[in-house]
Amino acid sequence: MVKRYKAWIPNVTGRLSFSHIGPLNNHKRNLSKNLTHSNGVDLVCIDTRNSSDTSMVLGKWLKKRIDNLLKKQGEYVFLAIGFSDPQFEELKGHVFKFTLKNWEANAKSIANDEAIGFPKNEDEVADYRSRSIEIVAKLKRLCGYNGNHYADFSLSRPGELTIEFDETSYHFETSFDDVASSIFRFFREVCHTHQHHTDRNDVILDVYAEESNSTNWSHEALYSMMRYVIMAKRSRNLESYQSALGVTAYAETFHRNFIDVGNEPGVRSKYNFAELRHSLQAGLDRAKWQDQQIPSWITVASFAFAMVSLLLLVLRTSFTIRDELPSAMISEIPKTGRLYI
Repeated sequence: MVKRYKAWIPNVTGRLSFSHIGPLNNHKRNLSKNLTHSNGVDLVCIDTRNSSDTSMVLGKWLKKRIDNLLKKQGEYVFLAIGFSDPQFEELKGHVFKFTLKNWEANAKSIANDEAIGFPKNEDEVADYRSRSIEIVAKLKRLCGYNGNHYADFSLSRPGELTIEFDETSYHFETSFDDVASSIFRFFREVCHTHQHHTDRNDVILDVYAEESNSTNWSHEALYSMMRYVIMAKRSRNLESYQSALGVTAYAETFHRNFIDVGNEPGVRSKYNFAELRHSLQAGLDRAKWQDQQIPSWITVASFAFAMVSLLLLVLRTSFTIRDELPSAMISEIPKTGRLYI
């Protein structure tokens, strides 16, 4: 039985670049190979990620120590091997999730840079694709046991990600929802840059199980983005308005590519994006104006403080001069209290 999930890799242009997929960090285990040629794009991507549910609030160092203490499988190695069609419209392939222990012990020797032998030019592509079939078969035999996972994937240019599990190949109890979610986060990290939010709190989108009796996955994804925009809009601060405007751009792109082309009538009128952008821009302008008022108050307060300090200095100097005058001169000071020198 096949378990299928859908997700969207956020992009505002409406077209992902398959030739720029790869990890952003330079971990020693990470690998990113891309080759664009007349028959499509070939890709190999390896990324080391921490997928445990331990809180990240206290930092990565403490998270790792807690995972070790609780004997949690925190670090995983993700591997994607794929190639696109000649029209460059869809990337298909296989994705693996290995525990770090099993990667180092078994999978690394099969899938390292030298063993994969990624092609350097178009003439080597045919041999590489033939060899990659054997590599994938060997990696599959390591999965379904000991916490290692395997799935087929397809990724379209507009960013639609499909993840499929063959449930019959798994010989241990597993939550496919959790594994699919971690695979989605892997693809999101190697395809997407966090521009309007931090990577720690990027929980706007997730995977959605594709079931006949469930709401269409695209509607769920759009609702998630719009909920984020509404919450950010209510915060009424500069950073929240900027983030809301950015996510609105994502939502509008998604709406155009996946909702407008749907079969359900009247869906395209659910959100008034133009009016929403005007409202967010007005809020952003007001937040900027309020932020600019803070320096003027600081200036007034600083000026007042300086004037008081100057007045106190003058008074102190006057009394100091009076105290240092000879008694004969002090007796000659008029009763008005004014000092004439």
